[in-house]
Amino acid sequence: MTGGFNDESDDLDTTEMYDPVTNRFTALASTMTTPRTNHTATLLLNGKVLIAGGAYHSGSAVNTAELYDPVANTFTALAATMKSRRQAHTATLLSDGRVLLTGGVNGCCDPNNVGTNLNTAEVYDPVAHTFTALTATMKSARLFHATALLADGQVLLTGGLAGQSISSFAVLRSAELYDPVTQTFTAVTATMTSARAAQTATLLPNGHVLLTGGVSDLNGAALNTAEQYAS
Repeated sequence: MTGGFNDESDDLDTTEMYDPVTNRFTALASTMTTPRTNHTATLLLNGKVLIAGGAYHSGSAVNTAELYDPVANTFTALAATMKSRRQAHTATLLSDGRVLLTGGVNGCCDPNNVGTNLNTAEVYDPVAHTFTALTATMKSARLFHATALLADGQVLLTGGLAGQSISSFAVLRSAELYDPVTQTFTAVTATMTSARAAQTATLLPNGHVLLTGGVSDLNGAALNTAEQYAS
């Protein structure tokens, strides 16, 4: 577990580890290279963890990233920066070991100072340690959405928030697919049964994707419902 903020809204650079054998949480002595909230953490095929983007201090999005090495128990800042400042984005490990970063917002998540919602995406290469912007853009700008890698290698993007101000915010019921072979985004014809933002998306053993919870409107009423996507 990395970063976030505490009950006094202080951005954190601290981390902790959960051990499922002992059922205990342990604070790590090492800290991230910078405090982060609304960032992503992705387990790479080499066992390291890519920590990307998020916000720091002022609430504005950052374009920095770092790697956690579980063997050395250290955090190391990447020299390369993301092509866009992003927070409330998603990061999905692709079948070839690269990481797809999608959407988010390049400013604050404060509804009164939201910045620009992003319909752009980029890919992190863990061998070259580079970020590359995709030419194709998402069908909808999304933040606080959820993604899942499908069995066929495509990435499902679901729900999230759209809009550039509190008066135009809307929770999405739409979904789209990213194809890493053609590097294109395609809208899914079917719509979700509920509008959802800040939900989770989990690939099930049968190939379906389970979407759980989230919020359906700007009043923040949390959902206890779930649905499945079948490709």
